[in-house]
Amino acid sequence: MAGQAAQEEGVRERGKWPLGFWLAILGIALELFGLYGLRMRTVASASAVADSPAGEDFRTQEPMVPSSTPESPFSKRAVEKDWVDVQKIMNRANRLMKSIKDSKGVIRKQERWGDFLEPVAEIRFRQTIEPFRMHLKWIEPHPGREVLFNEDQDPQQLTVLESTPLGGLAPTFLISVDHKIAKQVSRHPLPEFSLDWLRGEMRRYVNRAARDTDATLLLNKKAAVGGVPCVHVQLTHGTPKGVGPKKYQRVDLFFRKDDSFPIRWEKYGEFQDDGQEPSLVEFIELLDLEANAGMDGKDFAVDHPDFGFGKLIIPLN
Repeated sequence: MAGQAAQEEGVRERGKWPLGFWLAILGIALELFGLYGLRMRTVASASAVADSPAGEDFRTQEPMVPSSTPESPFSKRAVEKDWVDVQKIMNRANRLMKSIKDSKGVIRKQERWGDFLEPVAEIRFRQTIEPFRMHLKWIEPHPGREVLFNEDQDPQQLTVLESTPLGGLAPTFLISVDHKIAKQVSRHPLPEFSLDWLRGEMRRYVNRAARDTDATLLLNKKAAVGGVPCVHVQLTHGTPKGVGPKKYQRVDLFFRKDDSFPIRWEKYGEFQDDGQEPSLVEFIELLDLEANAGMDGKDFAVDHPDFGFGKLIIPLN
């Protein structure tokens, strides 16, 4: 009997596993459950992503993670980590841009219209967000060109001084916002130069990529724009996105590394079958930005000493 008991006890002992083995199994199970939960949260939140108006807060849920590709140097898990980092950058940029009530600086921009790529333009600007007021003064090309918009005075009118060989003798015009001269002066409506519009564009680009399961995300935290350390976010879609003639397939966003403020937006067109880089659709860059200087209506008066508008203003409506 004693021998049989000893034999049964030996069988039970051999049937036991070390405590470390069970802890390892538990750890693996928790990790798998956590990754599954993250994926489920990611997919669920992506279904609610929309092109939200610029006035709303950027959503705080994790977006759907764009897929990695064989050409991507990042694994799926690395892409998920990068996307979390992009989310943090976006939230910080969104909060910072919403805190800006007025600003001034220089806009550098370039646009493609059909096969024609316009020369790079540099434009000095000042603006307030509410009410929306904006003054633009071209540095190059077209030095001397100026445009003034003042929403609280007349939301349908622009004051325009076009650059001509007459210099200071050039007439000042008052035109409607949809006048053909307004489109010659700037193909972008004036509100599309506002920081609030650019904030909305930044969010729309990322939201569209978050919905596109064929999109890829590349993140470079050691980039620079004009010597300014930046984080470079590159979003590439499987097919062109956007509406109208300005469809794009890739967007590059550059955020200042110290505060996540976006200082450059780039849009690229459709990828070619021969593997060549897509053509630039447009870029906008902000330089020498000064924010919250306390500007108000008097800083946008047509007779402000910084402006070149004439005393005689000719209505062309």
